[in-house]
Amino acid sequence: MPTKQAVRPRATPIAPLQFRINVLVVEDDEMTARAIMAKLKHERFNCEWANDGQQGIEKLIHGGPYHVVLLDLRMPRRDGFAFMSEKREHPAVSDIPVVVFTNFGQREEIKRALELGAIGYLLKANHSLNEIVEEIKICVQKGKCRIDQPT
Repeated sequence: MPTKQAVRPRATPIAPLQFRINVLVVEDDEMTARAIMAKLKHERFNCEWANDGQQGIEKLIHGGPYHVVLLDLRMPRRDGFAFMSEKREHPAVSDIPVVVFTNFGQREEIKRALELGAIGYLLKANHSLNEIVEEIKICVQKGKCRIDQPT
């Protein structure tokens, strides 16, 4: 049974940005991370990869600057929820938008991610790489993003 998604018109892609977007991709699956980063780089984004939440929070705090974080939830050492909780404790990075990109679409997970400050919640199975890039552009330009509905 198909999952419900928030409906947003998709007639035309968003206008090109006037600057390069710096994206921190926090994803433990290397193949997924490489595919996302290849597409983002092709679209002229700057990207950096962290392979778990621990490395991600370290890069976020000590690296950057980043315009947006694309975050998986289920990772070793520190999951996406712990990443978002710690991010909130650091004023220098607390306002950097987070778009969750995960395979887990339970109502409780979506609610918790949004409560921790995520501005978007994308289910991996529901989006092509092109759609992810467009969502990141929307996120940076408008400060909001798609929120997939629970499965």
